[in-house]
Amino acid sequence: KGKLKEDGENVGDWLEALAVLVGHLSKRYHGRGVELVALCQYVCNQLKVSQTLDLVVLKHLVAKVAGIEHVEDISDNQVEMLGGGPMLQVSGLLKVEQSSQMAKASARLRWALAEGKAEGKETCVPLAILLAQQRSALMFSLLNPPLTQLSTLIDRSQSAFIQYTAFLQDRAFNNDGTTTAGAGGSREEAAKYLAILPEMREMATVYKLQPEQIFHIYRPVMRASFAVAHPRAPEEAEEGELEDGEVAMEVGDANPPPTPQEGEEEMVAWKDLCEQCGKVTEEARPTSFGDVLPEHSDIFMTFWSLALRDVFSPKQRYVDVLAQLEAQLKTIEGNMAAVDRDIGGLKDEHKYLDDQLQSGRLQAGSARWRQKMLDMTRAEHEIEAKEEQRETLRMGKVRCKEMIRSMTAERLASER
Repeated sequence: KGKLKEDGENVGDWLEALAVLVGHLSKRYHGRGVELVALCQYVCNQLKVSQTLDLVVLKHLVAKVAGIEHVEDISDNQVEMLGGGPMLQVSGLLKVEQSSQMAKASARLRWALAEGKAEGKETCVPLAILLAQQRSALMFSLLNPPLTQLSTLIDRSQSAFIQYTAFLQDRAFNNDGTTTAGAGGSREEAAKYLAILPEMREMATVYKLQPEQIFHIYRPVMRASFAVAHPRAPEEAEEGELEDGEVAMEVGDANPPPTPQEGEEEMVAWKDLCEQCGKVTEEARPTSFGDVLPEHSDIFMTFWSLALRDVFSPKQRYVDVLAQLEAQLKTIEGNMAAVDRDIGGLKDEHKYLDDQLQSGRLQAGSARWRQKMLDMTRAEHEIEAKEEQRETLRMGKVRCKEMIRSMTAERLASER
């Protein structure tokens, strides 16, 4: 059965639906019934024979299991939200808030990527390399597909590469997308992430990856190494000023990194990364660049170690989202007040009907008695439904208040 629609560009509905089903099943039955190891190996095998359309399986697997999605049509406001924390990105539909079920499913998928073997190595790194190679493989394909189909396939492969690397790097970053220089935490995760990666030169010479792809894969390692080599200046010092006794530090200077504890992976030194970067860029640069990149690899690496949140704080987006949450909270409180009034009126009606039935003025079994019984039963059902509605509103109110508190704290952190 064909994997493309009749237009020759979009994935067939049956394949898309099957990929969504696989994602949902992997999320819910990750510990039983779903062979994630075989699924990851299948995607690797398909990429080896240039079956790029099967990336839809990986796309929905990562999206449903880890909540990481790559948004293709993104607005200007959403671009600004990428500079904020996870709560802002969740509100901007750029990220899915992880539940306990998703956390367990993500851990299981990481285990499957580490358990599976491709060319004698863990599946996670070969899969990332195969995804990075798809762009060049498609551009120089001998099948010569139509230009529109080729551009669509290249976009999908690039989207899958960014989505998958975001999943691999997720634990190497903090919740706010930064890495810490202290022992343990995300620095330790970044060191573990480094341990499974080939060297930059090997990626460039053996696997023929482009420099931007190599540096994107290495970005968490760069951030962690940069944080160790370039500690932040004291917050009390104003921008452009130095405190008493403080000495200006050159860009290339680096403090000695903390000694890793027993059993902890060692983090690569910043100077070593700069040397690797210089070698990669020297081999890949156009001749017109001369020796600019190798000589200024420290600046080049600093650029790649930074993220949008390091240079931009989306203050206005936080203001807009907080205003929406406050308006939503007022709406919920208004609805709760209306439901409380309805419950009060229904309880008064129920009490009135019960008093009439207990008074003995109505003959049991008469038409009026049966009607009163029906009215009282209806009132009981309506009270029960209104109370369920109020409980739903109460939970929504609690959730809204939690989001306002978290968003306010996140906003203050981003403005520091």
